[in-house]
Amino acid sequence: MYGFVQFDQGRPFYDMVANFMIALSASPAIFSADNPMNYEAGHYVTISGVQIEGKHLIPLEVYQQAQSGYTTQAQFISYACMSLANLAYESVKHQNDQSPEFEFFRHIRNAASHRNRFRFNADEPRRPAAWRTAVLDHSRTGNANPLQGQPCFGPLLGPADIVQLLADIEARIAV
Repeated sequence: MYGFVQFDQGRPFYDMVANFMIALSASPAIFSADNPMNYEAGHYVTISGVQIEGKHLIPLEVYQQAQSGYTTQAQFISYACMSLANLAYESVKHQNDQSPEFEFFRHIRNAASHRNRFRFNADEPRRPAAWRTAVLDHSRTGNANPLQGQPCFGPLLGPADIVQLLADIEARIAV
């Protein structure tokens, strides 16, 4: 199934997933060594401010930072996934039905909020949490859980997974 096409406008995650896909679609240009966007000195994009004057974003500098290894495409994708997971969960948390899928989503959001690391309190995970073949062992809580301190996006979930998880959650909730 393709990107955000499976999401309907007006439903909770459409705009979030659409913008996630735009960001991921643009990222190869920043990380490609052959500068396919022809970033040049002197070109800039103005980002607006409300409390302050706008600032200039210089794409060539962003490109050079990426090329220098300051960040990687894998890190960018991981941060984009974390942002999407956080925003999406917070927008529908009031509809958490405590199903294994929604509990899994809640723990994914928590990992995203802790710089992509699972952080279980002493009594967490306290309910079954599973999505597709991914299962968080709720019989082992806190530090006894094998995922404690482990990364979420990368080893457990990729960008296609967070998009499908949101599609599955969206199917569970009312508009």
